[in-house]
Amino acid sequence: MYQLIAAVILLISLLQSAARADEPTAPSLALLAQELEPFIKKHYPQASFAFEENTIHFEFNTRKYLIHSTDMMGGWGDAVEEIGPQAPSRNSRLKRQGGVIGNISIRPGAYGGKASLPHVFHHHYFDRLGMAPYSKSLDCHLLVNLSYANDIPPDFEKQFRSILNHFDKYVHAKDSE
Repeated sequence: MYQLIAAVILLISLLQSAARADEPTAPSLALLAQELEPFIKKHYPQASFAFEENTIHFEFNTRKYLIHSTDMMGGWGDAVEEIGPQAPSRNSRLKRQGGVIGNISIRPGAYGGKASLPHVFHHHYFDRLGMAPYSKSLDCHLLVNLSYANDIPPDFEKQFRSILNHFDKYVHAKDSE
């Protein structure tokens, strides 16, 4: 009896591991991170940059904000604490550059969220670019949030969009590596 139970458990575990082997794994963002890091550091030399297999995060000169938003009926919702970019210094002697914070992750399939992307969301203190570029060849999309202060370097957003809109030049399926 115990041998039969052990055999069934072994069979189930083998079937589960075979099923996991057939599941597609998300492509790595390693080459995209190698392309983005020098671009970010060119405009924000002191920015921190972190990369994990499926996510990229960078930030410079950030702070906590309490952000109020309206609800579906037009009323004010409760404030939500959010990390955002610090505004540039108004004092000409300090010459502090405004901040930036970005999060990029790769997701399977096409974007199916509620927001129409790409779109720039204007918060009182900073702007947020939301993007979800899709690669038909990889059947995945990037989910991108870039928050920036009002002194963003000229052409930064345009070049950032260009790199991410062509992310399949830097991201390849795991099987092709």
